[in-house]
Amino acid sequence: MRLAVRWCWLFLAVSSAQALNVRKIDLEGFNRVPVADIRAGLPLRPGQAYETAHGDEARSWLMGLGLFVSVDLSTRPEGGVVDLRFKVVENPDVRVVRFEGNTQVAAAAFRMDLLTQPRKILNRRELARDVAVIGKTYLEQGMRVVVETAYDPEPTDPATPVAVIFKITEIKIGKVEIEPIHYLRREKLAPLLLLKAGDLVVESALLEQRQKLGASGLFDQVHPPATSEPSAEGTVDVLYRVQERDNPVLTREYLELIDLARLVRHVRFNAVDVSVDSRDLEVYVPAAELRTRLQAAQQAAQARPQDAEALYEWFQLAR
Repeated sequence: MRLAVRWCWLFLAVSSAQALNVRKIDLEGFNRVPVADIRAGLPLRPGQAYETAHGDEARSWLMGLGLFVSVDLSTRPEGGVVDLRFKVVENPDVRVVRFEGNTQVAAAAFRMDLLTQPRKILNRRELARDVAVIGKTYLEQGMRVVVETAYDPEPTDPATPVAVIFKITEIKIGKVEIEPIHYLRREKLAPLLLLKAGDLVVESALLEQRQKLGASGLFDQVHPPATSEPSAEGTVDVLYRVQERDNPVLTREYLELIDLARLVRHVRFNAVDVSVDSRDLEVYVPAAELRTRLQAAQQAAQARPQDAEALYEWFQLAR
């Protein structure tokens, strides 16, 4: 009987702890942020059942507004009710807005579209939105940027206005790669490259480079360029994935771009079962006699670039 009474008391105690209702909510530290707006949006109301998760949710909601340096929550349970107190430290006001690093787009192109303005309370959520606005403005002009924010001083004292600085890094090219290359001479592809390290990443220039590669007659396919993530220095690597032609156009302009031995090996290897072991490639390397004939045909074709028969003979041997 005594054991049953103890279990009954424990059940009532647990039930009582879980049945707390919110009696009142105090909001402290709100000087410039309207308290009425906060109460209207706060996901807690007097009379509502309360659990710890509800308080955490309300605190996260307040921090998510981007208006506060900190938000503290304290609770005072009493009987079956609980009193809540949210104490905030507001962000300081914005003293001035500055821009650094924007050499290609004037600040006037996006300044008026920003929500962060002098004499307003600093709002980190609006700040994130403004970063996206600057990036979009650059994209509309075919350029890419990384935008970061800084403050002077750090926004920890509500009474000290701060300067908000948008640090804009205009993305440049680190290196340009063309892959995969099987039989072309890499060192001879330089005349085809319009882009170079240090150039700004401009969408129209990336497209022009792709068109240049496609018009060279060396590739059956040139895919749209892929770019790496920006480095700490603000550069990206640009990769053009290509498919070399099995039957390249042997024009005078591009005759020197081809490594003949590698072309023969590539064409013959791709004519057999692709599951062949890479060690079997040696089987398809031309014999010394065939190599001599190929070199002679190449020399004849180079000496008479307008002679279609010489070009055809060299090409037939290469196949």
